[in-house]
Amino acid sequence: MLSLKDVNELLDKIPKWKRIQESPDRLDELEKRIKAIEDRISGTGEVCPYCKEPALELLEIKPDPEYGDMGVKRAYYKCGKCEKLSDRQKPLKS
Repeated sequence: MLSLKDVNELLDKIPKWKRIQESPDRLDELEKRIKAIEDRISGTGEVCPYCKEPALELLEIKPDPEYGDMGVKRAYYKCGKCEKLSDRQKPLKS
């Protein structure tokens, strides 16, 4: 009759068994990496030009100072991460 020790020794001789034994640790690591990626991309989608995080919050939209008379708008943002201000010209909708 085989003992538990004998079964473990037999399993250790199977090349894929080592990968199966490592699976729980690998899964934990992959879950952490996925969470970090999800946290990073869960912002507004607008990327800050300074810190490169998707954390821009729209403050206001005004007519563009230079091209406002042609209907061009300018959007003003504040980054939720680095708190720097930025602005972008909004294209005309066709």
